[in-house]
This record gives sequence, structure tokens and C-alpha cells, in this order.
Amino acid sequence: MTDRTITRRWIQGGQQVVLQQIAELCKKYVDEPVSFSLHDRAFTIEKKELTGSDSILSIVGKLREEPIMEIYLEIARSSKSIRVQSDTFFTLLSKLGNKVRLVDPKENNFNKNALLLQLMVEASPLSLTRESALAEELQKIKQLAKLIQAELPASHSYTELEKQYEQHKDILKMVLPYESLHQPKITHLFAWAHETADFLSSVHCVALVSPDTLSMELALTYLSEICIEYGLSLATPRQSFINAKMIQELANKAPGLIAVPVNRITLGTNPYEIGNELTSLLWSLNTSNHPVIFTGSMEQQQTIFSGGQGANADPLFPIVREVPEISLPILAHFAIATFGKDAGGLPEKVQKELTRKVLNLLQDNEQNNNSRVLRPLARKVVNDWNKGRNDINDKEFTENLQRLSLTFSGLSTRPRAIRCPTIQQKYLKILTDPSLNSYFNSHLLAQEKAINELCSRLASEVLTRPPEQPIRYCSQGTPGTGKSESAVLLAKRLEVPYVNIDAASMPDFHTAASQLLGSGRGIVMSNQAGRLEQVAKHHEGVVVEISDLDHASSSVRSSLADLFLQVLETGEAQSATGSMFSCANIIFAFTMNLPDGADESVRKAVGFNNTPTDSEVQQRVIAEIKHILSGAFLSRVGTPILFAPLEGEALSAILEETICKSVWTAANRMNLPVKKVVVAEQTGATLLASFTTGLTSFGARALLEFGRVLAAKAMLRFFEATPVIDSCTLLVTADPSYDKLLITKTENTGE
Repeated sequence: MTDRTITRRWIQGGQQVVLQQIAELCKKYVDEPVSFSLHDRAFTIEKKELTGSDSILSIVGKLREEPIMEIYLEIARSSKSIRVQSDTFFTLLSKLGNKVRLVDPKENNFNKNALLLQLMVEASPLSLTRESALAEELQKIKQLAKLIQAELPASHSYTELEKQYEQHKDILKMVLPYESLHQPKITHLFAWAHETADFLSSVHCVALVSPDTLSMELALTYLSEICIEYGLSLATPRQSFINAKMIQELANKAPGLIAVPVNRITLGTNPYEIGNELTSLLWSLNTSNHPVIFTGSMEQQQTIFSGGQGANADPLFPIVREVPEISLPILAHFAIATFGKDAGGLPEKVQKELTRKVLNLLQDNEQNNNSRVLRPLARKVVNDWNKGRNDINDKEFTENLQRLSLTFSGLSTRPRAIRCPTIQQKYLKILTDPSLNSYFNSHLLAQEKAINELCSRLASEVLTRPPEQPIRYCSQGTPGTGKSESAVLLAKRLEVPYVNIDAASMPDFHTAASQLLGSGRGIVMSNQAGRLEQVAKHHEGVVVEISDLDHASSSVRSSLADLFLQVLETGEAQSATGSMFSCANIIFAFTMNLPDGADESVRKAVGFNNTPTDSEVQQRVIAEIKHILSGAFLSRVGTPILFAPLEGEALSAILEETICKSVWTAANRMNLPVKKVVVAEQTGATLLASFTTGLTSFGARALLEFGRVLAAKAMLRFFEATPVIDSCTLLVTADPSYDKLLITKTENTGE
């Protein structure tokens, strides 16, 4: 006897007819074969494929002893960790009619995490009216199922693959294909993945290069899909760091291919052996038929595969594959979907909504900076949605991300790094302050014109200089006129470090390059950052004085001039290791005095003419600098600020001030209870008039040294004659006949 005969006999009678009528009606809303149960007097209709479903998933009908038919309808199914917005969920459930109620799946032997409805129908043959009413109710439930399923994240199962990685789940994480119902596939990325898979199938290690991690992760999901077509799988190691031996062991254990981020690789400590160690690893992987994928940026890959003197330069060792460029909307959708998995998955509608939100937040920002900001922004947006904080304005968060500039590396990103906003505000506030002029004048004597020009130049620089270029100025004058002192005073006013780079002290080009840009590879433990890179990465800004560039040897002068041409124009410099760093936060002060007596000659009259004007002196100085350096260099540092030679009253005042400070310092170090030091009038002029060695031609610096020597000798004579004194005031006078100072005690108050 056939199953059809048994079924036909079983459905004879009133209730059996009702069971068949209702089953045939329900079949229209599930579109799957009906399965009858003779023992339970029930039928079951269930969808075999749930992916992409938008209707009722299963219907179970049961006849009870009383004339009642119970119909159970499964309208949604998902994992236990999903999250659905409560307002949406309650709104949809409110659409249930008064004939339908929610029931617990477990109490009705549904071993699924499902949303189950119950519908009670009188167990008597259906009239046309009752059949229409039931059909209308089923249609409403079908529409409700479609709406609720749209709010659930789509789930994709890779059961067989997951079984393969079950025993390796602690050390390997599977890379699954990126599947989105509404996101179109990227054709050129698919083609790239096919080509990459072909290279891997030839048992060659491949290095994937991408400037940002999101593009790399998306590319790996496409590569994973192609690998599955090839009968392979793809996984990444879970370890935070991994060495060559561990890579080999993982490649042998893994059920498929492994993708290793190169920033997690740790190699031997001997720089000479890095290249050899990588060469041995690549040969071992290739010969053992276990190719490995290495992932990272170009800089990270170069650090690993070009390190040491044993590096191999073979294009097949490993094969380098650049990840194709991916548009921002696709990356944004991928980021939202990826971080949504941590929340149990996101419905496609929510993914699209959050993606639009992220793109709107990024639309006003710099295009080249979006890839850096996208990851943290997408993660925050997803986390806020998961916690129900949808009313938060993320505009401020996005702007804060864009403004972040302080790093431990100091390397600039692309596009060129600009001056840090906090440093720019500090420079702007101080360099445009009218009191800066009086500040300089209170410390530098007889240089009012140069100081006025310097303050004007600094204000112009901070107001108009492009933000990626460093602030700069050039000062010229005879020794000891205040050029270097003005740079020191500027650093003090800004409360930033002052650094001097003496070009004249560098004997050759190689010394200059290593001091400024650091030393490169080739010498064990010699990879050190140069002074220019160190100061460029200081987070507060810095004043750097480049002194005596015109006195350096020809090779040093030429190389440094070329270096600063690049730094001043682009705002960047390249270290000895090849990395670029930004100099936008630096203030460069180029100070020089012309060699071979040119400082004096440019200020002398020609023929019977009178003393040259300031304008004529400036033109002569410009001509000399162009001859020594170049017109291109001068065009970048600007017209030199002339510090006039010091003479007369200015030299006397400087000498007297030096003597006063020196006597006071010596008295304190000798523990003498001195209240005050007074220098008698005309002391400086008297000493200057007695000089016969032409000391004044060397400027203020020579006077400072000479004044300290005179003060020290005078204090020793005074202390020898008066070893014990009470609190007093010291009077300093000049003895012109012997070129020395006399110190006497003028007050003894006992205070």
C-alpha cells in the first residue's frame, strides 16, 4: 500500500478534511511541500533555504480533541545575540490582529531561536467566507514576517569550513567572504583577487600592500571568496606577535592559507641577519607547498623584506600585489558591517542608514584624511546604535578626530602635515603681540631698526605662511650684534626649546647629513634619528638657529643649502632611513656674517662717496649671499634682516651691563652678602677708550668675554683685601691707566 493511499484514507472524515483544507491554504504562503503526521494529526510546511527569505518560514497545524485547529507560524529566526530596535519591534508587533498571539517556541517544541505566532481555527470544513477570512489573516502575517525579517541581520553559514577550524580556533581566525544583499560586488577587486589566487596556487608567497587597514580587510574577504571557489580557505593568526618559526608552523597546521600582518612579525636582533632570515623563511614556505600571504603598508613591508644586508631583490620573492583603490562609500559600508558583527549583526536597512550617517559626517573633511578617520568613526557609530544612543551628534567627534596630530612617531601623513593648531595659535598670539618689540629692545641694545624689521617679518610669516611650511627668517651682521641672541630670546618668549646647528663646525657632507638626518642602515645599531628629525617631532614647536652657513666648507654649504631648499619649500625632510617627516612646527632662524672681511667692506664707502645708505648695504649683502649660497635659497628665506655694527654708547652700555652681572654672579658664588652692584657712570666709555687692540671690531661677543675677565680679576682683588664683609653695596669704577676695574664697599647697613 502506497503512502498516497494511507494519506487519502487518513484525511477522510470532517476534521481530516479541515486539516487538508488548511494545509493546502497555508502552502500558498510558504510554497514548500506539505508533510502530514498520521500519529499527531498534524501537518508541517517549512522553508528549506532561509537566506534572503521575506515570508513565513514555517507553519505547523495540529488538531486537538476539542474541535479546534492550532496553527503555529514562524515569522522570524536568528541567533540569540542579535539586537533589534525596540521602537521598531513594538511598532511591528502592534500590527498583530486580535486572533493571533505570541507564544514561546520552547513550550511548543520549537528548538530554534524563533518568533512564533499562534492562530486558532474552528476544526470544521471551511466555508467560502471562512476560507477568505483565514487567507486574509495569513496574508497579514506574511507581510508582518517580511517587515520583521528586514529588521534582522542576514546570516550566512559556513558550517563545513568552521568545522575545519574548530581545533585551531585559539590560534587562527577565519576570514569569511563579505556578503551583502544590497552592496554590489567590486568588479576590479574580484579580478585582482582571481589573479592573486592564481599566484598563490603556484605556491609563491604573496605580499599584499595597502595604505589603510580597512581596504586590506575588504580585499582579504574578496580573496577568501575566491579561495573557497578554489577549495581553499583563508585565516589570520590570533597571536599579537609571531616569529619566522611560528609562521612556518602555522602554515603547516592551517587547513588553508594564512594571511600574516607584517607589523606583528618579530625577527632576529642582529640587523645583518634580517634579510637572511626572511630569505630562508620564504624558501621554506615555497618548497613545503605552504605559501603565506603577508599584509601591510608599503613602509611596513619594506621594513621586513628590505631589512639587513642579506635582503633579496627578486620580484617573485615574495610577489608584491597592491590592493586596488576602493571608494569611500564601499569602505564605509564594509566598516559598518564589520563592526556590526560584534553587536550580533546589523539589519541591511540599519547598515545602509549608518553608512549614510558616516558619509555625511565625512563629506566636509579632507578627502585624503578620511581613510584614517573612517575606522574609529564607524566603530563609534555602530556602538552608539547598539546601545540605543541614536540621538548623539557625532559631528564634534569627527572634527576632534581630524584635529588629532600628536603622535609618538612624528611622521607626517599624506597629504602634507600642517602646523599643529595649538602651536599655530601660540605662534599667532605671541608673534603678533605689539609688546614683542619692546621685549627684544629691553634685551638688545642699539638694534631698534633690526628689531622692528624682525617683529614685522615674524608677524608676516605667522599670518601668511602656508601651514605646511616652517616659519623662517634670515639675519645678517657683524659678530656680536645680537643675531643669535635674538633667536634665543624668541624661543624664551614662545616658551619652546632653542636649538643651534652650527654649519661651520661640520667638516664634510657626510658628517652634516648624519648629524641632521641621522644614520642609515649598514652599521650595526647605527640607525639613529638626526637632530633635525628630533626637533621636528617636538610637540611644542622649536626655534632652530642655523648659524654660519656661509662659513661652512663648499661641500657642506652646497648640500645644506639644497636640503633647506626642500625643507623650506615642501615643509618636509627625508631621514637617512627613507621616511619623511614634517618640519611645519619649526621656526628657522638663519644667522650669518659674511666671510673674508665682507661684513666690513659692504658697509664702507666706495671712492669719495659718503657712507652707504641702509638700502645700499642691504643690496650688497644680498649680492654676497647669492654668490655664496644661491638666489633660490635667498628667495626662500627672504630679504636678510641687517643687524648694524655696535659702537659708541651701545658698546659702553653692553660692557657696563656685563660687568654688573659678572660682579653680582661672582659675589654670590663667593658667598658675599652683597645687596646691590653699582657701576659708576662712564666706566664703559673709559675702558673702551683705553683699548689699543681693536677689540671693538669683534662686536659685543668679545666685549662680553673681556668684561667678565675684568670683573673676575677685580672680585679676586677685592676678596683678598676684604675677606669678610657685612651686607653692602659694591661700587665698580674703571682705572684707565691699568685697564682694570676697582671695586669698593660703599654701604654697610648690617641688613
